[in-house]
Amino acid sequence: MGSAQYRLAEETVKLEGNDCKTFGIIVEQEKKEVAWIHDVSCVRERIELLVNRCNRLQPDPLHLFDVIEDFLME
Repeated sequence: MGSAQYRLAEETVKLEGNDCKTFGIIVEQEKKEVAWIHDVSCVRERIELLVNRCNRLQPDPLHLFDVIEDFLME
């Protein structure tokens, strides 16, 4: 399978009656979406950093939850 392309995903969710933007990660391989992890953080810059790191290091999408967990613990 070819290399993965990680992208920032932006969504708006209701939090205590207010709209709140949250950011997650979409993963594509061979022009097909293979994973979408929703609502990772409300801090866009943090997820942009993670997306850039994933594009550079190319972790297997199967391990994305572990990658996210480790990143959030930093």
